[in-house]
Amino acid sequence: MKKISVIFGLFLFMAMALISCGSDDDDKKEYSFSGDVKQVINITGNEKHTITTPETTVSLEEALSSNANYGWPIASATMDLTEGTSIKITGFKEGVVLQKCTLWINGHQKIFNEITADKANLYTSENLSYFTQAFNSMISARSLKAKFTFTPSASIEADDNMKLEITFRGRYTYWR
Repeated sequence: MKKISVIFGLFLFMAMALISCGSDDDDKKEYSFSGDVKQVINITGNEKHTITTPETTVSLEEALSSNANYGWPIASATMDLTEGTSIKITGFKEGVVLQKCTLWINGHQKIFNEITADKANLYTSENLSYFTQAFNSMISARSLKAKFTFTPSASIEADDNMKLEITFRGRYTYWR
């Protein structure tokens, strides 16, 4: 009988301890805001030489903190599939073809082979799954890291102002 009362007392003590360990976060509310994470990679290189740009990084905090409704830390996000999100090459130099093109975003690789001025928009339905995966990886890593490899058919100088522009628009959620 003494063992039963000791076990019962121990059980009662553990139950009280678990109840008192309840979350203090009951007053937290979920908030969200829309914003863009942008990155620009300059495209320069000598004709018929394979170029890999240096990896560039922008943190989510750095990219989104100027938003009036910004909150941190970001708990989750969803990519805006229709408006604002774009991955494209701008300032395409006339007559240039980018060959053997590969884009890495947060370690995810996508081979584009050949990119011409009329196919400078890389954010298409056939590439949607890659960019969605890259966006989700960006949220997990809390930063956008990108680099680009290509071989130009003609030399591209800095004055040509050719760029790879990445813009991920999303709805970002945080708790406060």
